[in-house]
Amino acid sequence: MFENTNWKAVSAEIMGTFFLVFFGVSSLTNNAGVVSEGDGTLHILIGLTTLTLTLFVLVHILGPVSGCHLNPVITIPTYLSDKMDRDTTCLLYTSDAADERSSVDLGG
Repeated sequence: MFENTNWKAVSAEIMGTFFLVFFGVSSLTNNAGVVSEGDGTLHILIGLTTLTLTLFVLVHILGPVSGCHLNPVITIPTYLSDKMDRDTTCLLYTSDAADERSSVDLGG
């Protein structure tokens, strides 16, 4: 088991999911509750811009290494279309779920 696993891709996905949730999502949630003199639209815009730029950078860095499957929603159809083996899919799916949970605990 796991003899044919691309560990470089799995490591890249673990780091990528961590950075996406820690920087991207936590910046959005931390800025959403901030109310200033206005209606708070600027803070939501800052959070969305941070999330977008984080995803942009991760896609360009991790795309050539692992395909940038930062979400199990992308990993599962890739497996079902026979473009990824079972062992790599299991590792990516479990690492994404665990990484998202740990990033939320640290960031929010």
